[in-house]
Amino acid sequence: MMLACTGLLTSALATGAVSAEYSDEERYAAAYALVAAADGEGLSEKMTETMVETQLQRNPALIPYRRVYTEFLEEVVGHDSLRAEIAELYLDYYSVEEMRTLTTFYNSPTGKKLLAVTPDLTGQLLQLVQLRIQDNLPRLQELIGVEAERLAMGQE
Repeated sequence: MMLACTGLLTSALATGAVSAEYSDEERYAAAYALVAAADGEGLSEKMTETMVETQLQRNPALIPYRRVYTEFLEEVVGHDSLRAEIAELYLDYYSVEEMRTLTTFYNSPTGKKLLAVTPDLTGQLLQLVQLRIQDNLPRLQELIGVEAERLAMGQE
């Protein structure tokens, strides 16, 4: 029986089913390293800029207050103000080992390329999706019309 338990434990350790215990300091250090490797601060700055530009386009009356709005967002949702919460999110999804592996990847040439091209790639994918939807709007309108008629007739 002892031999069977030892075999199961050895197997679990070999496959990673049992993870090592890490101190909070080690766990947060791994999360902070991952965020840094993934350019979390740069992404946060870009997100803030995008939020400001989007809001100013929607409400041009705020243009004179761009500086105040930008400073407000940096204070409230900027990288520094959310640093601990961002780390906690990563800790909810990744083990220390996984974060270390991802950090190594993001620091590699391929990982750096992924970080560099992802914004453009995402933008191009969104454009593709928007064009596909736009090209198929007549079909959607037809489907909505058919469904509206069915609902008007009391059919569910």
